[in-house]
Formats: sequence, C-alpha cells, structure tokens
Amino acid sequence: VSDVGSVAVVSQSGSGMTSLCDRMLGAGIPLGYGVATGNEADVTIVDILEHLAEDPKVKVIATVFEEIREGARFLKVCQRLRDLGKPLIAMKVGRTESGSAMVKSHTGALAGSYPTLQALMRQYGVLEVTDLDQIPPMVAVAALGKLPTSNSIAVVTNSGGAAAISADRADELGVILAELSPATQVKVKENLPDFAQEQPVHNPIDVTAQSMQKRFALVDIVEALLEDDGVGAVIHAVPSSGGPEGGQWVEKYCGLSHNATKPVVGVILSGRESDHLRNRLRDGNVPVLSSPGEAVEAISLLHRF
Repeated sequence: VSDVGSVAVVSQSGSGMTSLCDRMLGAGIPLGYGVATGNEADVTIVDILEHLAEDPKVKVIATVFEEIREGARFLKVCQRLRDLGKPLIAMKVGRTESGSAMVKSHTGALAGSYPTLQALMRQYGVLEVTDLDQIPPMVAVAALGKLPTSNSIAVVTNSGGAAAISADRADELGVILAELSPATQVKVKENLPDFAQEQPVHNPIDVTAQSMQKRFALVDIVEALLEDDGVGAVIHAVPSSGGPEGGQWVEKYCGLSHNATKPVVGVILSGRESDHLRNRLRDGNVPVLSSPGEAVEAISLLHRF
C-alpha cells in the first residue's frame, strides 16, 4: 500500500515496537522504520517525530507512548505532520488511573492529564486509537495517501451480515451512509440479480451471492459509487473465495482503486482460505481489512485528519 518504507513505527516500549512492526509486516504494510525510545534518557518520541516529519520517504507514522515530556514541541510537530499530509496514528497508554500507575512503575514517567491530551490530539489532527489491533488497519488505509472527500461512505458487499455491521458502525461513529444519486442507482441496478430489479437501491448495497453470476458486478458497482459526488469513500467486502473465473475481477478492481481519488478499502471476512486473494489485492495496493466495522472506523478517523 504505497512505496516500500513509507511507514514508520515509534514506541517508548521496545517489545511493543517490535511486536507492532511484526504485525505491520504480516499485514503487508510497507514498513520502513521501527524505533524504540525506552525511558528517553536522551532521545525522545518528539525528537524522532520531528526527524520523520522531514523524511520525504515517510508518509504515515504510528506511535505508542506513555507520556509526552515536551508538550509544545509535540503539538508543533503534530501540526507540521498535518500540514505535510502525513497522518500520525497514536496510541496513548496509561489513560486510566490503573494504567497510569503501571506506566510510572515501568519507565518512571508521569502520565499527565489524559483528557487534556486527548482533546489536543483531536484538535491537531492526530488519529487516536485505543488498541494495538486498530493500528495496522488504520495505517493500511492511511498509507493509500487518499483522503475521503466527505464523511459519507458507500458499502457494497455480497454478505448481508457485513452490510449490517457496516451500517451499525457508521451510526455509532456518526458516519453518513451516502444517499446515492439516481444515475448511480441505475448503474448499480444493472449489476444486481433479477429479483432485485424492482426494489429500491439501499446503501449498504447487498448484491447477495447471486452476484457471482456476473464476473465484474461488484467492481462495476464500485466504479459507479466512486463516480458519485455524494460518496466520500467506498468499502468493498469481497467474496472470500475470489468468485467466478478464479477472481479475474481482481486486476480490474486494483486498477480502479489505483486511479481513484477517493479511498477504496477492501474487506475479506474469512481467514487463511482467502490468503491468495488477500495477497493479490495487497500486491495491487488495495488495503484489505478483516472487518467492515474497522473499515468504517478507519475511514472516519482519516476524514477527521
């Protein structure tokens, strides 16, 4: 998802850094740097962020930290990263009373006021997550280098469950499920099963398993959604097996995603049986997540940036 080495990881925890880098590599993310600052007796998180901000190869940074000792410099580099269009995905540990006590015993750091820091990070465009599992998918979507054109999304899937999960998460996060234009609805209907022709088109779009009968149905629908000015980003929950003809749609889909000005995020619900498909999509610079809910959340955070 982008050039090799375009993603950097910075952490005060050494084992946390290596573990996160391992997750990134496992997810096919183009990792370039992994830096651990430890107890920061000399070099700090802020020092590293300032350096990476000016590195032209680095496009996205993920950081896990216990405390920020130099608040003014931290906010200044956050603003700099935002001005440069480089998303900073951050996880603050020691957010609670118990967590803060653990941080102090670990590195001797004082965690500070989390609500204040949280508000400032939001103000300066930092994309805050609260769990390590959120970081790789968030980085994968951010590494596309494309920002949602609005807070409205469209979802197309052949799974009714994935459609419902997307709708639930969108409502919870305040993400808008785009109302499709009449022209888009016509193009979508051309690729829906016969029994759906008399029904209105709803977003999320569930094309059902019948979509397998049309080789490029899902891709053609994605193309129509990308052309709709009311859609800011597209989530595409793809068939786990690759679909008809051995997944011949993949190359067309990757080309469509590459040329799009909006983020296109793939979702594959199944596990190892779909590794071949997952790898083909990632090789084509399409981020592939495992849950439609996390895809909605990633787009929501990226829009905030």
